[in-house]
Amino acid sequence: MKYRILILLLNIVFFSGCVQFESYAPNSGHLEGYVYVREISPMSITDETDEMEYEIIITAEPQNLSGYRGLSKADIIVSSGHQTTTGNSGYFRVRNIPQGNVTVRVDHKDLRYEISQDALIIAGETTSLTRYDGLFGGVGYYLIIGIENYENTPYNWLGAEKDARLIADALVRENSLARRELTVLVDGQATKKSIRDEITRIATDNRVGPDDYFVIYFSGRTDTDIYELDFIDHILPWDALYAANPDKLLESAITDGELEKWVRPFKGKDVTLILETNYSGSFIDGFVSQVSSLAFREYKEYGYTVMTATQQYEEAGYSNSLQQSIFTYYLADGLRKMTTPSGIITAEELYDYVITEMTIHFNKYNYQQHERQLPAFQDNLNGATVIYRY
Repeated sequence: MKYRILILLLNIVFFSGCVQFESYAPNSGHLEGYVYVREISPMSITDETDEMEYEIIITAEPQNLSGYRGLSKADIIVSSGHQTTTGNSGYFRVRNIPQGNVTVRVDHKDLRYEISQDALIIAGETTSLTRYDGLFGGVGYYLIIGIENYENTPYNWLGAEKDARLIADALVRENSLARRELTVLVDGQATKKSIRDEITRIATDNRVGPDDYFVIYFSGRTDTDIYELDFIDHILPWDALYAANPDKLLESAITDGELEKWVRPFKGKDVTLILETNYSGSFIDGFVSQVSSLAFREYKEYGYTVMTATQQYEEAGYSNSLQQSIFTYYLADGLRKMTTPSGIITAEELYDYVITEMTIHFNKYNYQQHERQLPAFQDNLNGATVIYRY
């Protein structure tokens, strides 16, 4: 009698929908997602619009996206032979696809082209199909470095760790679609080896696509002896060796030539270096120094973008009123506040914002001319270098 009651209760719970059991066929998994299309008439598309596929995004979760609607009655066709149709919200779910790599096609009467996207089906799991590349142009890779307290010298860099945290915080907007990978290294984490290893890891990552971009931000020290004796552009990692022999210090520094060598394998479109340090404008001289051979090559040959806190012979300023490095404060301010119709902020647009706000700051607090600093900028992509997407 007890067993009959138990079975009856289980049946009631099951059929009433209070508990849902997800089932999978052997060696199979499910595929789901939400398909959205930009609110645009197909008749208004011209050759300049390129393919309609750039107006399609696919997300793992439902989104409330301005200017987009769920694409209903779209055919979802899996290379395994499975097929379904999206509902009114754009949602689809394909059940019991054999595990392994598949190609998923999205077709609809209003689309000029089929959309094709690869996916990996895992047995006993539900895979979410996503596609953002056409809209957001790839992944932003950020390496943020702030060194305030150096290992081998009492000459530290006021506010550097706070600078790094501020930039990192500004890069994280509430947007589930803009994709980015963010690494922050502060003080003892920012040794020469760790900086080199992190840059190399990103630059050689096989996942990097042609539309991805790489931004390196550094707040910390340079050394006047290296500039005065060797005329070599550089930054100092946390473990830089301050010794009586200048060669030891130079050997432990990170030169512009080393930076160029480390980032060179990056397969993405844009590489940007942002420097909050003294004399940083000297990085914009058209040359890369190679300490081992003392050879020089044109920096612009590789198409890198450089934004610096100062001109070549200026020192970077710290504001007591802001409790922050001045250049970095307005750099982060721009990243937080700037908006564009495309959702893209270029390095040139951000530089113009910083210049304007710094000038207002200097005038407001009555800085003398010799107390002011002028950020420097070099963009070899004619103003098109992507520095942030949101």
